[in-house]
Amino acid sequence: MRYVLHAEAAVGPGTGHVMRLSAIAEEMISRNLEVIFVGDIGSIPWLENRILGLGFSRVLFNVGDFFSDPGSDILVFDSYTRDIDDCFISKLNWKKVVLISDVTTPRYSADLVIHPNLSEGQLIDTGGDLYSGPKYIPLRKTIKKVIYSREVGSKLKILLVGGGTDPFNFVSSLALILSESGCSFEAFLFTHDISLALIDNRFSVVEIGPDLDVLAETADLVFTTASTTSLEFIAREMAVGIGCAVENQKNFYDGLKSSGAAAPIGKRVLNNWIFDAALIDKLISEAGLRTELRTKCKNFIDCDGSSRIVDLILNL
Repeated sequence: MRYVLHAEAAVGPGTGHVMRLSAIAEEMISRNLEVIFVGDIGSIPWLENRILGLGFSRVLFNVGDFFSDPGSDILVFDSYTRDIDDCFISKLNWKKVVLISDVTTPRYSADLVIHPNLSEGQLIDTGGDLYSGPKYIPLRKTIKKVIYSREVGSKLKILLVGGGTDPFNFVSSLALILSESGCSFEAFLFTHDISLALIDNRFSVVEIGPDLDVLAETADLVFTTASTTSLEFIAREMAVGIGCAVENQKNFYDGLKSSGAAAPIGKRVLNNWIFDAALIDKLISEAGLRTELRTKCKNFIDCDGSSRIVDLILNL
């Protein structure tokens, strides 16, 4: 049996689809399954390094280079852009088809649908079994609960993360808001815009990639968009402020806001970010508010979603 994982990434749409599948791939590969990745990942260096380093038996960046065996191949895919009648995802070409979906995913036909969401709920009928909710959020194996501690007198450590590629300029827009604060802090900006380091000496630019996991272990506060990345920080049980960049982030934004697991700091309206500067200032200056956020997100998302998903796939 071969398990073929398909998703695509680009600077504009972002990396969430590929990252969700890569977490599932990690679990499959750890179980010694034959796993193949097929999909264009937009020449994003850190993402390409991740995919090439996971241990896939084959990696093909062009869908046209792969030919399925309907008698033995299982497709696991995560997409918004494939046409419903696209030959590559047709159930006729696969033994079984598994869809990783969210509220904006088209009505693809699948034998098994996984809806990683913050609450259980029914989706449109795809003809297959449906599993949804926080128990089925796939997370990378490096995502671990953070045991929070802070040295007395140390500077507040803040991370600004706009997803895998920051296509909506969340980091640069928010950095300008933070620059107006009179508080002492260290802000690590995950962006390719090195000019942001010149704002003042509190700001450092970090290239998007593996350094994120290292810095997350000791960060006091994270500002991020309500994308797949935000769920990684919630699973770590960190103090998080979230922004909503696009419609497909609204579900996570509203869910995290209503649960109190993250602080809603603003939305992007007509291509401009509208931030709640007062709330942002409170998150920086009030340790009690950050403690409350960490408490609210405790056990909100566990780190076993990938394992549960793979169990379901193997039982097809």
